[in-house]
Amino acid sequence: MHNFTPLSALIGGLLIGLINVGMILSYFLIRYADVWGRRRVMALTIFGYTLTSILTGLAPNVFLFCAAQLLARMFQMTELAVAMVYAAEEFPAERRGRTIALIQACFSVGAIGCAAVTPRLLQTGSGWRAVYLFGASSIGLLLFAARGLRETGRFLRTTQSELAALAGLSRQTVNEVVAALARQGRLRPGYGGLWLAP
Repeated sequence: MHNFTPLSALIGGLLIGLINVGMILSYFLIRYADVWGRRRVMALTIFGYTLTSILTGLAPNVFLFCAAQLLARMFQMTELAVAMVYAAEEFPAERRGRTIALIQACFSVGAIGCAAVTPRLLQTGSGWRAVYLFGASSIGLLLFAARGLRETGRFLRTTQSELAALAGLSRQTVNEVVAALARQGRLRPGYGGLWLAP
């Protein structure tokens, strides 16, 4: 149960290549950060990466393993890209480069940490599956920590400007409408911004 049927080097290489297609597919998900908001996409990717890590650890065959890993790579690369967008939009110019470098360093330290604990996890009764299940548990902690993550100010300003342009209203008029709705109690904080209550 712990290992799949042995594969030839050719098939194994093709499957690894297929899994890495997930990194290319991340491009399409990253683009939704400009539509749905950075916060929503970040939460989606953290949740998606956690779920696909669990599915990888529970995969009953090599094909489901590859499918879960392809999606995991897509979520992982999107998460990293959105973190870079947060750094670029939320930090002043003099700290931006250092912040992006720190994000990259943390990504690398995480990979090194995973490599360090993998030999011990392989010795458990779950074998290689323990690596993915353990990884999912630590990602779950990140999901808990990210619940207080705010939307970037730039995305909120851009969205407000686009709404004003679409409606043919000035930014001041949009601000007045939002303030009036807030006074009436019709606006409430929602996932990724404000929601209009009925």
